[in-house]
Amino acid sequence: MRRYDVDWLRVLALGLLVIYHAVVSFQPWGHFIAFPVNKDPLEGLWILMALINIWRIPIL
Repeated sequence: MRRYDVDWLRVLALGLLVIYHAVVSFQPWGHFIAFPVNKDPLEGLWILMALINIWRIPIL
C-alpha cells in the first residue's frame, strides 16, 4: 500500500532544497561553490539551514 503522506513529505523536502540553495547566496562561504554572494551575509539564515538539514537529508 502506497503511503501518500510520505510522498508529500518528500515533496516538501525537495521544495526546501530549492530554498536552501537560494539561501546559500547569503552565506559567506557561497563563493566556494560558485554561487553569487551577497556582500552582507545573513548569518541567522545558517541556523535555519542547519535545522532543515537535520530531517531533510534522511527523507530524500
